Amino acid sequence: MIFESRPPFYDEYDNVDDKPEVKQPPMIVTSRGATIILDGKSHSVAASHPNYILVIEAIKEKRWEDLPELVDIAEAVKVYVETESGNVTVSDGIVQYTDPVTSEVTTCDGYVVDRILQFMSEGIDAEPLLNFLDKLMKNNSFRVIQDLYTFLSNRNMPLDADGDFYGYKAIRNDWMDKHSGTISNRIGEVIKFTRRDVDDNPQHDCSYGLHVGSIQYVKSFAYSYGQENGDRIIIVKVNPADVVAVPEYDTTKLRCCKYEVISEYIDVLPDTTWEAGQELPEDEDTDEIFDEDDDDCYCPDCGQLWDFCYCGDEGEEGDDGEEYPPSHITKGW
Repeated sequence: MIFESRPPFYDEYDNVDDKPEVKQPPMIVTSRGATIILDGKSHSVAASHPNYILVIEAIKEKRWEDLPELVDIAEAVKVYVETESGNVTVSDGIVQYTDPVTSEVTTCDGYVVDRILQFMSEGIDAEPLLNFLDKLMKNNSFRVIQDLYTFLSNRNMPLDADGDFYGYKAIRNDWMDKHSGTISNRIGEVIKFTRRDVDDNPQHDCSYGLHVGSIQYVKSFAYSYGQENGDRIIIVKVNPADVVAVPEYDTTKLRCCKYEVISEYIDVLPDTTWEAGQELPEDEDTDEIFDEDDDDCYCPDCGQLWDFCYCGDEGEEGDDGEEYPPSHITKGW
């Protein structure tokens, strides 16, 4: 039996002894790099190639079966994604998402896709990004899909390994929300609104919905933070599918319809990947101040800043039968 063009992935063989031997491919290695012929195609691996060191190590150790993945970044990502997430595939450098319900295929682009390819090329675990993309593509907002990861990167809001992300919120000292004083934000609680009650217009900086933001934004809202009886700052976890709007002009916060309270803020989160329970680095000072001259941040009914607006009475019943706060007081959360 001849296996001249069989690729070096032999998972279809149940018995290891049945797998055909992968022979050394034609190649030339110099001090400036290597040229390798795989399946009739020439691959140049210069010292600038992101996997150069890994390729040289594979050659030294005669791991010929590893070379296709190492020299072809797109193929490496494809194999990884198909193993870890059946909804995302990569072929010839194109990332696609297949809706698990409708089977509709969408070609993905943008910063998050670039980062996935970069992480894979540098040998960095891309699982948090892949899980993030999988959840993000379940969001029905084109703008959120395009803008969310860039927003998180710019504001150092890290991802969890499961693809959710972390952000900050200011609450009262008694763990109640700042606006109505009726909704508990104690650790472990999940806060949610009906999605249709959250303003999805990205041109509205302050509007209806649950606000989650950067530490700079939240510190500007937290009254007497760090003092006795002052406001608290909490760390919350958000599913990318639950983000409703990323404001165009105020790049320090976003609006969502659901979040989980993870812990009370102690120090600023690292800007890459963080999981609840990890030790946090030292705090970073910020001089960013909330602009109280912005008319959009005042309640048109009572004239107060949204942070101090208590308009609204009893809650409303959502589609799921649960009671939610009045639509008016959801603004500016």
